[in-house]
Amino acid sequence: MGVSPCDLTKREREVLHLVAKGYDNERIAQELGISPRTVKNHVNSLYEKADVHSRAALVAWAWQHGYGPG
Repeated sequence: MGVSPCDLTKREREVLHLVAKGYDNERIAQELGISPRTVKNHVNSLYEKADVHSRAALVAWAWQHGYGPG
């Protein structure tokens, strides 16, 4: 599929930013006040939207689209 970050929901962009910072799902859940299962669902949605198949590839995609640490 491969979309741009502007096609992501606000929550997906928040999750993507934290994934790009190297946070695991548990820490992302704590940061955002949501359940780890909800984070997992968002990450899986991000995999599909970014057309990637691993967390490392998602991090690379995030960095390429301006979601690196900062």
